Amino acid sequence: MMDLDSKGKGTPFIFYAAYYPPLYSKLKAKTLRELVEGIKKADKYMLFYHVFHPIFSSHLIPEEYSNDFAHWIAESLGDKELAELVSDIPGAEPRTIEDIRNDLIEILKPRVDERRGIENFVFVSCMPNSIQDKLHCKYSCRVLRFNTDNIR
Repeated sequence: MMDLDSKGKGTPFIFYAAYYPPLYSKLKAKTLRELVEGIKKADKYMLFYHVFHPIFSSHLIPEEYSNDFAHWIAESLGDKELAELVSDIPGAEPRTIEDIRNDLIEILKPRVDERRGIENFVFVSCMPNSIQDKLHCKYSCRVLRFNTDNIR
């Protein structure tokens, strides 16, 4: 059994963070068909942004839809049933962006039609940056101990 107190002893634990500034991509969708085509063309940062930024900015999107695709389908197309399916893609599990892309296409493709949304879906990309790159700082902790005495 590994001794937790000796692993990495003397090496500080470094806290890192990142931010994802949005980048306009010029890619838009007016219909569900165009949304599927956009998802096929989108780079990995576009998909990452639209699936995960609501998690980082939970105050900006209604709680019932966990990603931008689901939100647009519900609010712009008025298809709440499809929005719930798209909202339930398992992005929280350790998966690749390609897995998420394939899940989205698999859910959306059978329902593709030419209904126009009230508003366009605008694909946004992002470029992940380390906060340390911008702030030139690092938080560290020399000792990380767990008090397990009170755990029942």
